Amino acid sequence: MKISYVLQLKDFFILFASGVTIGISYGLLNLIPYLKNSKIYQIIADLIISVGSTLVFLLLINVINMGEFRIFLLVGYILGFVLERITLGKLFAKGFQKVYNWIVNKTKKFAISRLGRIVLK
Repeated sequence: MKISYVLQLKDFFILFASGVTIGISYGLLNLIPYLKNSKIYQIIADLIISVGSTLVFLLLINVINMGEFRIFLLVGYILGFVLERITLGKLFAKGFQKVYNWIVNKTKKFAISRLGRIVLK
């Protein structure tokens, strides 16, 4: 059992960083349902991220804290995930939406242009 506050703080920040990483992977996996616009893709992506994040959390608890479950580690993990989704996740989603809309608009303009009509015949 670890008694040092420094080691506990280190464990907290490791799980916080892994929560941020899981948040980023959640954002990336949510791109697939956005592009395909299907409910089944959303369910599969949510299932993958749920199972994956649970396995990562349990593995980290086992490796870092020798199997001892502490509430502050769970709080750090969830806090990292939530803060990433609120801050970086929103910025990434806005940027992705702008790039996606730009590509769609350019494709539509190309399709109605003279060269586009020749190429797409």
